[in-house]
Amino acid sequence: MTRSRAAALGCAAIFLALASPASSQSPLFSVYPSYGAKFDIGTEKFSLVTQMVIYNISGQTFTDVGFKQTYPDGVSVKETYQREVGTEATGEQSSARKVENNVFYASLPTFKNRMYVVIPNELVLARRLNEITFPGVEITYTDPNGQKQTAKMQDNTYDLAGIENGAFTPYYGGTPVNPRFVYDQLFSDSARTFTQEVRLVSTSNPANLFDYVAGVFYEKQNNTGAWTIAIPGSPERAVAQGCTPGCQILVGPNDVNFQQIDTQNFQDKSIFGELTYHFLPHAQITAGARYFKQQFTDSQLYQDFAFPTLIPAEPHHSPASKATYKLNPSYEYADHQYVYALWSQGFRRGGANSVPLTGIFQESPQLASYAPDKTNNYEAGLKGRFSNGIRYTFAVFDIKWDNPQISSSLPSGNLAVYNAKKADSRGFELDTSGPLALGFGYALGFSYVDAKLTEDFPLPANNGHGVIVDGLISGKSGQQLPGSPKTSASATLTYDTPLVPGYDLSVLLNGSYHSVILLNLTNSLGTAAVQKSSTYEVFNLSTTVNHGPYHLTAYATNLFDRQEILAPPIQPDQVNNLTNDFLVNRPREIGLRAAYTF
Repeated sequence: MTRSRAAALGCAAIFLALASPASSQSPLFSVYPSYGAKFDIGTEKFSLVTQMVIYNISGQTFTDVGFKQTYPDGVSVKETYQREVGTEATGEQSSARKVENNVFYASLPTFKNRMYVVIPNELVLARRLNEITFPGVEITYTDPNGQKQTAKMQDNTYDLAGIENGAFTPYYGGTPVNPRFVYDQLFSDSARTFTQEVRLVSTSNPANLFDYVAGVFYEKQNNTGAWTIAIPGSPERAVAQGCTPGCQILVGPNDVNFQQIDTQNFQDKSIFGELTYHFLPHAQITAGARYFKQQFTDSQLYQDFAFPTLIPAEPHHSPASKATYKLNPSYEYADHQYVYALWSQGFRRGGANSVPLTGIFQESPQLASYAPDKTNNYEAGLKGRFSNGIRYTFAVFDIKWDNPQISSSLPSGNLAVYNAKKADSRGFELDTSGPLALGFGYALGFSYVDAKLTEDFPLPANNGHGVIVDGLISGKSGQQLPGSPKTSASATLTYDTPLVPGYDLSVLLNGSYHSVILLNLTNSLGTAAVQKSSTYEVFNLSTTVNHGPYHLTAYATNLFDRQEILAPPIQPDQVNNLTNDFLVNRPREIGLRAAYTF
């Protein structure tokens, strides 16, 4: 199951079982209540704020629809609590409500197929929350034949609503679930970039007191990315099973049930310059500045066929202009041995997220866009080259972020970029390379990065029940930033030797490692742990025979055929393990490759 679709399947922590009258074999309604407790210090009473989402999945239109809940003694319903409206793909319709002591009533004149209604209540409790057993819901309606019907729905609790035997399952896998249910994800991306740069550079001369670089830069880039999910065969199987309209699977062309298309247009106009002052024979300091004006337009289409949701691709404009600076002193303390320091500034443009702002998948308007982030980068280190050809670099760094952008899954499963407040990324890195004896050579690299938030932040988000909850996305000072490992390392061993006149052999063995990568700041619906990758340890081997411009290579990638988890499923072990969509590295690949160098 894909991330957003898995979240669609698991959209509530408590749900009521599907209901149907005794004469029907297909489910008619699905109901998803959610509860949030609060305590009034003044009255010293607990109350519950509830959201009850009721779906019509019958394939029919009902009239004179009523909803009734009878609460136990000691629970009363506030009459003054603000109600909301039920929303249909093609319009909105309000529900009428009435309260009589501990009995709640709501009604709709019409209830169409795949329409839902959201009914909120505030319940005043005379007793502690854990002493309350909540009732089911009674739904009365007039069917298309003019007959009065009643559906009684009992209260059941599952770890995730709509997952195993849940109400959302028929929307994707049919009724009963297709035993060969598969989903097909396609990520496509295309880009066109036009870049021009003109530089004016001073003549290089050891006697120069000053060196300079000045220039202008222009870039225009057009990107189109698409995320398409298809469920091939499941809609056709539902029809072949004799499925009534209420349990048919809604898809687009080619059994596509979800698509997200993002078109971006970016333009950058910059002027820049650097001035280097050689204040000593082996010491210098460089100052630089860059001023840019950017135009960024992002248009994202979001379409969910299963729950008719369409967000048209409306352009979102994010213009930006800023000046950034750098300062870089360095000193050659021995032949080809340098010590240096660097301060520089960074800037990354903002953008928009394609997330619904209404309906069961809604997100807060605060997540509709994200702001630029900025950095101040501090670095100091040593680097050099010895006469035997060995090179090295050692650096320590500290990057201070303002409004750092975080790209991750939201608790509901939607994907988005949002801003934290402040963060800090500090650590060190070491690289060395050079020749060994007898035709061998090496390259080694290691880095340690401690990237963490330095200020708390909260953001509202969909809790998976269709309810926006303040502070559901949050970060605490000291919490690790997602997206980067704490430690990473790489090693390469090469061997070069002549074979016969005109032919030589090159052998390369390399390996890479990184520690666990945190993928989100907050856990998703129904999971206690935050998503993270496994460690990563992969080796590759290649052997190349070179003859002038001709090259023939035998290679083996992922030499030991290790399977590393790049991203685990958001909601594992659901729907007979259909949600176990592990993102893993490629398996071992062995092959031959021929090349000609022009």
